[in-house]
Amino acid sequence: MKLFSLMMIIILLAGCSSDDGGGGVSTSQQLTVDYVKRELQIEGFATSGATVIYDSESQGSDYEFTRVVVSKVSNAEGESLAYAYSLVHPSLVDYSRFVAFYIDVDNNPGTGQLIEGIGADRLLLDTTIFESSTFSWEYFIWSEGQSQWFGQDVNGLSTSIISEEANGTLSINVPYYVNIEDLLGLTGAKGIFAVRTFENGDPNDINATTQGATAVFTFNTPM
Repeated sequence: MKLFSLMMIIILLAGCSSDDGGGGVSTSQQLTVDYVKRELQIEGFATSGATVIYDSESQGSDYEFTRVVVSKVSNAEGESLAYAYSLVHPSLVDYSRFVAFYIDVDNNPGTGQLIEGIGADRLLLDTTIFESSTFSWEYFIWSEGQSQWFGQDVNGLSTSIISEEANGTLSINVPYYVNIEDLLGLTGAKGIFAVRTFENGDPNDINATTQGATAVFTFNTPM
């Protein structure tokens, strides 16, 4: 049976303006801007700049991304950029699968890892939805000289909340990253969401595969 899943991840960034939005996917917990803001505030984060950066009507396909929302968040530890996504998938448990968010920060397909026509320079991996194998890093920077991804250190708190409903699962992750200030204030950046299979969670796996369709979009981040 297919399930809808909503995931939020926090990454270390600053942001500014506020925004409202609506709509969502056909689950009992719709992924709206107000919903994302409310859930983050319950977890103790102040929010601003929340907006939808990707939206697509569901075609009922497995591993299909239908909506992405971003928001600036802050608490006593500092400021970050949260993102939430809705995903159609047939199973929650698959230890080799990860939700990968590839970002082309300079909008240059000639640099970074070439994937789906963009040159990805940054990568965020989510391990919660598919209960993926635990590994040391979830945020990666592409080395142009060595042509591979290198994991970055994680600093501070990490919170994970998973709740199941009759027709879906809501999972919220709140890790806290360092060394990603270059994701602040992106304009016209390219992004890709994909469900990827990596051996031992290694994004440099030459046999990595993509499950289902990918979501490719242009987006901005708060300053």
